[in-house]
Amino acid sequence: MKTKICSLFILILISVTAHAEKTEIFGVFSSFHESPTSGDLVGEEIHVLPHPAIVVQGSEGRAGEPELFNVRIIGNNILFKIPEGSMTGLPPGHYEATITKSKMILVGPKYKREIPRRKSYWR
Repeated sequence: MKTKICSLFILILISVTAHAEKTEIFGVFSSFHESPTSGDLVGEEIHVLPHPAIVVQGSEGRAGEPELFNVRIIGNNILFKIPEGSMTGLPPGHYEATITKSKMILVGPKYKREIPRRKSYWR
């Protein structure tokens, strides 16, 4: 009896896993927008490339320089580091991004943002 239940559980698990929708991690995530009060550009834009690498750019009034960083991809998570002296506009440190179908949840040093998946602000 235990063997039948265990076998049934394994079959269900395989079926669910096979039908699970795989999230595409590559693409553009951008929250860039003009501040309604100052007109300054604020937000972040991250391009996830299949190299695996990302291009990161942030802004709090003046856009930082886009920079290319190598990443480590684990499932739907991306790990990367922004070094001291970076001109991206984001604080230096270790970051982890979780990718969903509609957004990137970016967590870094004293930093957490939800960045929607959409076209680049610059296009």
